[in-house]
Amino acid sequence: MQLFNDGLDMGSALTELHDAWNTKSGTLKQACAHISNHLDHSRAEHARDEVKIVTDMRTADGDDLSVSRIRDYYT
Repeated sequence: MQLFNDGLDMGSALTELHDAWNTKSGTLKQACAHISNHLDHSRAEHARDEVKIVTDMRTADGDDLSVSRIRDYYT
């Protein structure tokens, strides 16, 4: 390759840049995957929480609680 011949430093500099870029982009990909996994987990947890809240906000007969009964839980 011409960049490595005749004492040129361009080839080794480009190789170093390439290696650094690959390392940084790999780290970024791992961080994005970690964030994505966390968001998937959070979404699933919130969906389970929502089901529990909706279920808990019903009477023994399965009817929705009245507003006054819901208010009793918060006061």
